[in-house]
Amino acid sequence: MDIPGGGTLVEPDSKRTATKEEARSSEDRRKVETLDRVRNWGIRYQGTSKPLEFLGKMEEWAIGYGIFKDELVQTMPFILEGAAEDWWNTTPSRARTWEELRRELLEYFLPPRYQEQLDLKIGQLRQREREPTRAYAMELRKLMRFTCYSEEEKLDKIYKNCRSKIKLYARRSGFASLTEFLTLAEEVEEIEAADTQGQPAEARGHRLRPEICMRCGGTGARP
Repeated sequence: MDIPGGGTLVEPDSKRTATKEEARSSEDRRKVETLDRVRNWGIRYQGTSKPLEFLGKMEEWAIGYGIFKDELVQTMPFILEGAAEDWWNTTPSRARTWEELRRELLEYFLPPRYQEQLDLKIGQLRQREREPTRAYAMELRKLMRFTCYSEEEKLDKIYKNCRSKIKLYARRSGFASLTEFLTLAEEVEEIEAADTQGQPAEARGHRLRPEICMRCGGTGARP
């Protein structure tokens, strides 16, 4: 610190020490608060199934409570039980960051061919005739919740597995979000409902017409 007339005022060692101790004390309090908070979530993992669901819930709750993901690593001795606790206690290279923990836990507990089997299950979940698109999309999103798919990839799969009549009406390039897709799909459902109820022709003026691509003149399918 500069002082009038030149020279520098040096802080006493005792003051610098006190500042460091205050910082350590504040850090220790945060660690204790984080431990108490995470333990009270009631989330436990025994290593028997669904490691992605466990990791996903921990991450979601951490965001909601304003906790840094790396701070979750210190809570593992209080969260893991059974086989998962044995794994934690016998792992030679103890994870220091959440990403390291996530990678090592999945390498050990994720079943073989998990992603391949999940992709097959997702591909088999197709929208049934007369099934509301909103309900169908929610079921598929629940299945894809704890996966590594991006939002765009999830949207691609929802579109791919929806009813062919909806694909005829809406091109994949015609929407960029789930909300936009549902809006288009529900327009189809409204028109179908009007036809079923036998409304007058003028009330059914907007019959299903494929969306026409002004560039190539094609309809329905991806470009």
